Amino acid sequence: MDQHSKDSAGTPSAGSVTTSLTTATKNVKLVGLADIPECTVLSFIDVPPLNILCAQCKSLGPSLWRFQCGHGFCSTCFTQLMPTEVAKTICPVDQHSISRMAVFQDSSVQESAFRLRAHCPNDCGMTIRLCTLSVHLQSCNKLQEKPATKRCFLSGLGCQFEADEENLNTHESDLRLHRTMISMKLQELNHLDELRNQINEALAALVDATRNQTDMKSRIALLEGRIEELRLEQCEAPRTDSLLNGTQQSVRQPTFSLQLGPMAITTYGGDSHITPLGAMSTKRGAQELVCPNGIFQWKLSEYSKAKLKERHSHKKYTSSPSFYAGSPGYLFKLRLHLNGIGSAGRGKFLGVGIVLLKGQFDQQLGYPIHNPITVTLVDQRTKCPENIEYRLGDPCFPKPQGSYLVPCVWHEFVKFEDLESPRFLVNDSITFCIQVLPLASNNPDQVSTSSNQTLLSPNLD
Repeated sequence: MDQHSKDSAGTPSAGSVTTSLTTATKNVKLVGLADIPECTVLSFIDVPPLNILCAQCKSLGPSLWRFQCGHGFCSTCFTQLMPTEVAKTICPVDQHSISRMAVFQDSSVQESAFRLRAHCPNDCGMTIRLCTLSVHLQSCNKLQEKPATKRCFLSGLGCQFEADEENLNTHESDLRLHRTMISMKLQELNHLDELRNQINEALAALVDATRNQTDMKSRIALLEGRIEELRLEQCEAPRTDSLLNGTQQSVRQPTFSLQLGPMAITTYGGDSHITPLGAMSTKRGAQELVCPNGIFQWKLSEYSKAKLKERHSHKKYTSSPSFYAGSPGYLFKLRLHLNGIGSAGRGKFLGVGIVLLKGQFDQQLGYPIHNPITVTLVDQRTKCPENIEYRLGDPCFPKPQGSYLVPCVWHEFVKFEDLESPRFLVNDSITFCIQVLPLASNNPDQVSTSSNQTLLSPNLD
């Protein structure tokens, strides 16, 4: 007993851990030792003390995870008792609560075990110390003479039998033994095929549902935009009717620039005498102008203020003044949706619409309108400007039956992040140019269209 106490000196222990030789076992499984086959069972002559063996599986390894109660456990048992995500556990020997902070790795067990004597695991008759076991196994005659083991040819189906070639042939010839195994495997494969077919059908249905959902979202977005346009028309109709009932006056329209509230208007053309549909109203911020050459340029000042006002107003757009594209000419105005339009464009894209109004020259003009219309967002840089331009080659606008026609709207005219860049937003203002060409000028040399922009047709449904 004194010699045993000396051998185990330096190894932590507790009162509940004994080192009595009578309670230890001579046959011990070796795990994790270098150059020694895993799970080798070794018959010791010098019985190993219990405090160097795993307290749960009684195996011998290079180290133990030592609990504060003194019991040690191999790496496999320790992982089961205290997984990585667990901070506390219960010792299976004495039921003490163990904290991870109190656990340490005891590497002295291997040094204590190396001095122990044991019989060769191959029964060659040699007595060796554990420290020389790996060297002995490399030259052990019994190990070299041991026939090689092979696995059953049905191991892929779950048969775990291993033996030398002679016994393996006898085992493999027993068809009755493997019949049940093959039958169960076939049933399993058939079940897997059924599951695979069900999964493929479910995936196909999911793809169809996703496609239908995408189509439905697109339709909903278009309908929302259409509903919003109709609602805006309903709100605008009473105001336009009041203009039609106003007193007509003859006004001389020279070339000039005009500042009305947050909007600055620039028109081009010579003198022209027309009778406006309504008197100028600075409160409404719009008046009818004449552009004999069909070019109307509109500068919207205080862009941020107009955008905020539109966001909190029932009218979700900002309109330009009405203008005649010629003398006589059709009456148009521009609408800007400064916060986007529809669920797809709201908050992402500027919506721009061109509106055909009921004008005083309609009886003199032909319908439907085939004049090409170009709407341009002007790049305000002085060097290498790159305008954003959209063109209606043949609008086919019919004659308005009411005060105005349903607007033709580009829902995604330009992204807000591009619109609010220094290219287009200068001193909190943006500039648009609308050009209505006469039919005789409908050729590529007179109308410059941007090759990088999509040409959209009006949606008059």
